[in-house]
Amino acid sequence: MKKNYTKFLFATMMLLISSVGFAQTTFYIEPFSIAAGDTKVIPVLMENPDEVFSQLQFDITLPEGLEIPESYDEDMFDYVKEIKHGSRTSQKAYSIQTQPVGEALRVLCITQNSKAFFTGESGDVLLITVKAADDIALGDVDIKITNTVLSRQNGTTYKPADCTAAVYTTDISAIES
Repeated sequence: MKKNYTKFLFATMMLLISSVGFAQTTFYIEPFSIAAGDTKVIPVLMENPDEVFSQLQFDITLPEGLEIPESYDEDMFDYVKEIKHGSRTSQKAYSIQTQPVGEALRVLCITQNSKAFFTGESGDVLLITVKAADDIALGDVDIKITNTVLSRQNGTTYKPADCTAAVYTTDISAIES
């Protein structure tokens, strides 16, 4: 009996020790403000101190009056959403693709390179350009990020919690310095 209790106690202690120090991976957009008619680049951030990820996908839902503009991509011979590589992704290794899914836009940042991964443990993985309509409703609105899937190099996935970014819309443009 004492031997089984000692094994149980040892196993419990090892489980507690192995879980200490592991921080949760977060994926989010920080709150920001934008003036009616203005365009702003917003970083999509990931904090992953204890994990290494190689690919991601998420759905982004913008409020009425806020859009991701398109520009002509000469490499793709088509118009694409203005979503660029962040400081943690390489343009050579990663492809950014988008597809409407209901009211949301599905964003994929994928690679064919089995050795590619998002560099570092903290910072922007993508930069999304948003434009506010001239007649956007003023006040507080939300951008929602849902259905996020982060892939590890071994093929397993992690699904962080959905998040909402508060956006304050105003009719006063920021003064550039």
